[in-house]
Amino acid sequence: MSDRLLDAERLVEQFSTEELGSFAIWFADFQDQLWERQIERDSVSGRLDRLIEQANRDFEKGLAREA
Repeated sequence: MSDRLLDAERLVEQFSTEELGSFAIWFADFQDQLWERQIERDSVSGRLDRLIEQANRDFEKGLAREA
């Protein structure tokens, strides 16, 4: 494990309950943003095309429905 990660763990361990709650909310949002960026990159690159085509075929066959 890197020194930076160990330092971060030590810091988080010192958080109060309120700080830990705020950090957890921030970190979840941060992960969501990373995920959204990855999906956008995959979409632009065409990596999702096969999945989209399969979902459309499933929908046309009645195997899926609109959310």
